[in-house]
Amino acid sequence: MSIWGCRNNTSQKVETPVAENSFNQLVIYCENSMVPYVLSLQNGFEKKHKCKLKIINDCSQNLIGVINFSKQGDLFLPDTRSAFSIFLKRSNVYITDSLLIGYNKLTLIIPKGNPLDLKGDITSILSKPGLSIVFANPETSSLGFTTRQFLTTKGIYLNALQNVVALSVDSRGLIKSVVNHQADITISWESEYYRLKTTEAVESIPIDTNDLSDIYIGVLSCSKNPKLANYFLNFVSSDESTASLKQFGIIKRKTPIF
Repeated sequence: MSIWGCRNNTSQKVETPVAENSFNQLVIYCENSMVPYVLSLQNGFEKKHKCKLKIINDCSQNLIGVINFSKQGDLFLPDTRSAFSIFLKRSNVYITDSLLIGYNKLTLIIPKGNPLDLKGDITSILSKPGLSIVFANPETSSLGFTTRQFLTTKGIYLNALQNVVALSVDSRGLIKSVVNHQADITISWESEYYRLKTTEAVESIPIDTNDLSDIYIGVLSCSKNPKLANYFLNFVSSDESTASLKQFGIIKRKTPIF
């Protein structure tokens, strides 16, 4: 069984899609933080190929569940590559082709002006006594999984959990929790910081790491429109797509085939 075909390039309730035999509809399962990026490409792709995109968004766990249950849809676009590994373990659907979109990175989000005077490396920051932290849930979200993995390698995940006041199901509510004074700090994607444009209320503290989370989009083996799905992968490789990535703070660079 084919697991991955990789190319050499560099809020709404989730629903079960209605089966479509028409060539002119493409169903994309998209994890929440990637929705703005897909929306930025929607008009251009629909006009070029005279089709319609149907975007189904939620956290990665729910999306995987819907794909596995319905065995319908054309493309899967989670926050990180790690979601594909989970997907392949849980589903009889597999990936027939995939494309690297770019790289995202983690960043700390704090209130504007840094009222708690949080300084130093991430270990000292997250270990501050009395700090209120909110994380994405590692059991439901690619961001949460990546956050746990990164902090575990630093040896500070369990200590940081002692200050966690809530786990968000996905990336959507993290920055809002800081804006609304429900938490002192969170870890989110840098792309979310760019997208939400909340720089009047919050600021970011870069995390000193060379680790980047690679973002892939994959064609599902259950696709009713594999040709159109591959056209979308080609469109993602276009200059228009690259310009959109920069808008959301996603880095694009060449990478070896895996």
